[in-house]
Amino acid sequence: MTAVIHVVDAKNLGRMLPLTFQLIEAGLPVVLAVNMMDEAHRWGLDVQQDALEKELEIPVVCIAAALKQGIDELKQRIVPFLPIKPAMIPA
Repeated sequence: MTAVIHVVDAKNLGRMLPLTFQLIEAGLPVVLAVNMMDEAHRWGLDVQQDALEKELEIPVVCIAAALKQGIDELKQRIVPFLPIKPAMIPA
């Protein structure tokens, strides 16, 4: 099985979600990675990961890739989509 990891900017989530909807509607398995959470927090924005995941019905992971935050969770969330299940994903 193949999946799309759609990486979006947390500060521009509303502008980025239409493509997410198109990917979902196309029947593709999608994992949404909401990036730049550190900057979003500085702007006073709060992304509700659980609510977004429930609403979209896809895995959602909040990350700050430049700071390597949330990367381990992202790796774990993509495991179900890998053709071969690794015994352990390196950090």
